[in-house]
Amino acid sequence: MAAELKDSPQCEENRGGSLLVLSWTLVSIAIIAVVLRVWFRRSLRHGISWDDYFIVASLIDGIIGVGFLTKMIVSGVGRHIYCLPLANVADALQWSIYAQIVNILGIGLVKISVCLCILRVIDKVGKALSRFLYLMIAFVSISHFAQILLFLIQCRPMAKIWNPYLRGQCFSSHVTYLAGYIGFGLDAFTDLVCAGIPTFVILRLQMSMRTKIALCVLMGLGIFTACCAIAKAVFLKGVFAADYTYAITEPAIWTVTEHLVGITIASVPSLRPLFRRILDITSQRSDSSGRNFQKINGRERGVQVQISSRANARNTGRTSLRRNDGEITKTTELRMSTETDIEFAQLSKPPSAWGAAGRDRPLAGYISSGVIV
Repeated sequence: MAAELKDSPQCEENRGGSLLVLSWTLVSIAIIAVVLRVWFRRSLRHGISWDDYFIVASLIDGIIGVGFLTKMIVSGVGRHIYCLPLANVADALQWSIYAQIVNILGIGLVKISVCLCILRVIDKVGKALSRFLYLMIAFVSISHFAQILLFLIQCRPMAKIWNPYLRGQCFSSHVTYLAGYIGFGLDAFTDLVCAGIPTFVILRLQMSMRTKIALCVLMGLGIFTACCAIAKAVFLKGVFAADYTYAITEPAIWTVTEHLVGITIASVPSLRPLFRRILDITSQRSDSSGRNFQKINGRERGVQVQISSRANARNTGRTSLRRNDGEITKTTELRMSTETDIEFAQLSKPPSAWGAAGRDRPLAGYISSGVIV
């Protein structure tokens, strides 16, 4: 019977390849995002902060997790369990437990990093959220520690998880099933909070509205990680399926995606200088045609005004003679014209003195004889 199953067409099915490509693609993007984040942070005067250390730790954790996932796929994850040798099944189960523990830790580190990042800039918008954020850090730490602890103690000895033939005891599957739902539900809740609070903070920072919108959209992608947590709960049954090595791929996809996409999204605020430069270059290119006297240099505060005057004198050729009290005076008429060019930097919020017209279009002009034309 076993030989017949191994010869069935279903043994040709393998989800491992797509899972492997997805995992290494996401981890590569996360590495690029974190490297850029650290580089920009080091280039600023305040340097590296605790939130950066936590995101780097989460990235290292994610790389280790993808390594475990690769080992799982090599052992047979992605294929039907009845098509694998028993030794491969035990190896796949063992590496999957290690990968799940690492991913739980990494997801928690991402959320703590986001909270620390908000605390770092909270003095710019007020301290009302500080206490709530510290509570969030404590809540995330406790909940993720509890999930890891459950993995470690669900079977005594632990090796019985992947080798059911060992003597020992394990928790009821109903207990671990319920714990999984609770853990994924808490992940979804904390993902939504970590996506919403940064958006609120960004809207109150001093930067151009275009940059605010771009950052809010990117940070709003944190809602996607909450959807990943919900998807994990939907496919949780795969963890307890009889065809474990094949069914585990669905929750594994969403777990890896939540972790690595979360790292990338958490690095977005630190890439603000990069987005600002991109937006400024785009703005300069679009505004350069038709505005010869306006120069947008992307500064956020203040108006930079450069005034250069040119005086032109022209001899009209008119000469007049006046006689005053016996004196003859020769007068030559000269006409002077002064032209003043004004160059300035566009503001994210135009001064109120410009009025409605200033909000519609930047002040650009050519002053000649005191009249703006």
